[in-house]
Amino acid sequence: MAFRNSRGRWELDGDELTGGSVVEVNLGGHWIGARVEYDNDTLKDYCLLLNGGGTLLMSQTTKLRRPGNGARA
Repeated sequence: MAFRNSRGRWELDGDELTGGSVVEVNLGGHWIGARVEYDNDTLKDYCLLLNGGGTLLMSQTTKLRRPGNGARA
């Protein structure tokens, strides 16, 4: 599970996620590829740009993993 560190950035598996970080997000029991970006114009926060289209605001309940680790939801 990703979390916000003391600098306000998201961390996953001990690594800070920055703009361009590639992850997978669990949506409805399916893992979907995504890229982390900071939306300075509208959201003023980190979000996920989903492969295939769409944007998801990151939150404490967002289930993320590194691509290809084979974890189950």
